[in-house]
Order: sequence, then C-alpha cells, then structure tokens
Amino acid sequence: MPDNRFGPLLSFHDVEFALIGHIKTWLNTFLAARERKVAVTPGSIARPKSWIAKQTFSILPGEDSTPTIVVVSNGTIEQPNRHGEGTYDVGFRMAVTALCHGNSSTLGRRLAGHYQAALIDLLLKQSKFVLFDDTKARLDDWLGIGLDDIDESQARTLCSARLEFVVVVRDFAEQYGGPLTIPVDPLSPQPDYSIVEDIDTTTGDLP
Repeated sequence: MPDNRFGPLLSFHDVEFALIGHIKTWLNTFLAARERKVAVTPGSIARPKSWIAKQTFSILPGEDSTPTIVVVSNGTIEQPNRHGEGTYDVGFRMAVTALCHGNSSTLGRRLAGHYQAALIDLLLKQSKFVLFDDTKARLDDWLGIGLDDIDESQARTLCSARLEFVVVVRDFAEQYGGPLTIPVDPLSPQPDYSIVEDIDTTTGDLP
C-alpha cells in the first residue's frame, strides 16, 4: 500500500478529533439513560450545541453555544513506551469538559451534573475508540473530576464539569522505515518496499 513505509504519521489533533467523534456517537444514549435515572422527560436535557478542542480551558464560548463539550489536551503524561520493534505507545493527559448554562447557578450546576454523570459512564464503559487507519486508543486511567474552571463572576449562570483521563494510543509513532532516498516526486504517493526480489538460481545434480 502506498506510503506505508512512513508509518503512522499521527498527530495529537487526530486523537482529539477521534475522541470528540466517539463521544458524539454515544452521548445521546447515555444522557437518555441519565434522564430515565432521575425521572425527567427523555430528551429534555439540552444536547450539545458545540464541540471544541483546545490546549487550555481559558476563553469560553458564548452562552448561546452551550451546552459545549470541550476536549483539552496538553501533551503526554510520561515518557512514551518503546516496543522492541521500534514502535511507541503514548499516554496523553486529556480532559473532557461539559460547559453548561442555566438561568441560575443551581440550574447550571444541575445541567453540568447531568453531563458529568453521562460522560463518566460513557467514557468508562466505552473506553476504546479508533483513529483513522484502525489505530487503537483507549481511556486508560480516570484521574478525577474538576469543577473549578469558571471564574466567580461567570459562575452565576455557567458551570463546568471536567473529567480528566489518560488516553493511551498504541503505535502512535514508529522509529524504523521511511524512504531510503529522497523521492524524485515527494508530492506523489510513495510505493511500499518490494517484498520479492529476483534471485538467480542454478539447478542440477549435487556433486
């Protein structure tokens, strides 16, 4: 397959994008289960209006964009784990935050609580997800809950529930491989290594 020799060529944003897609796929199911759990009308909890990936949880979207799911990633949590064949697994420290708005502090916190309950259940029970090319990732460790992202001046109507995890991506990078020489046309797909070589053989009776 063309370009196989380059290896995974994955980025941190690929992990963020795949995690957001994974949550999008499952969140409605787990919010509905939360609604049934607390005996509220199914579908009455506001579903996300926006999805964001950021490096830090700083500038907040407007209230008209909430509920918002924010995925924050600020790099690896420890040294990548190298396998003998030259591939590396990495563990990203990531946070999934539900930013919620209510007409009062109580309503905002209640909505954020609904999201916190649904997201924890989702991310623990559906802990594995797939990047492109079938690269596997999993939420390996749950590190806790944070409720301190909102400035006091905004806390009257906004509340956030932040769930912190370690996301492990297997075979995130590869040491060996790559082109043997600079390609004549780097912009075109590069062929894979030849698997079969021509070998001259001579047949005959053994002496």
